[in-house]
Amino acid sequence: MSPFDSNVQRAALLYGPAAGGFGAQGTGPQYEKWKSLSHYILEWFYEPDLEALRMAYSVICAHFTIPDKPAWYFLLGDSGTGKTALAIEPCKKINRVQLLSDVSPRSFISGFSSNNRANVGILQKGDKSRSMIWLFQDFTSMISMNPDDLMGVAKVFREVWDGSTSRDTANTGKFNWSGRVTCLA
Repeated sequence: MSPFDSNVQRAALLYGPAAGGFGAQGTGPQYEKWKSLSHYILEWFYEPDLEALRMAYSVICAHFTIPDKPAWYFLLGDSGTGKTALAIEPCKKINRVQLLSDVSPRSFISGFSSNNRANVGILQKGDKSRSMIWLFQDFTSMISMNPDDLMGVAKVFREVWDGSTSRDTANTGKFNWSGRVTCLA
């Protein structure tokens, strides 16, 4: 059985069948907790907010339950619509989270050695960087950057999505990274 099938089976045992939305059917030992949380959320949130919340938390859950696949989710909306409050703020304290804002192609792998922890790139933080969650509070700064830098960042994103990237640096030689990153922006 694949890890994905195993995780679906475990969720179905706890909350009810997957076809019913893992809890909508009213079965499983954790159903009452699911029902209580659902009623609370429905009482206080607007339906489009709930969809955004479900997607954001599903991405985070996928990171911890499906070890061989990255999950990336980009939530779009006008300023002031609560994207950061709903999707980013609640996730900041989760283990292995990196809060990113302005990045450049060199932000991911720097020329500094890993002994100088303050100046290493995002992907050079040792074991922590092999499986992490990137949270972007404001992705519009990425879109408005210099086109050459944007293409460089897009190249790193594509390689990170695929699970490996490398860079030659003058100070430390070639740095190879492999791992899995979940991204929520």
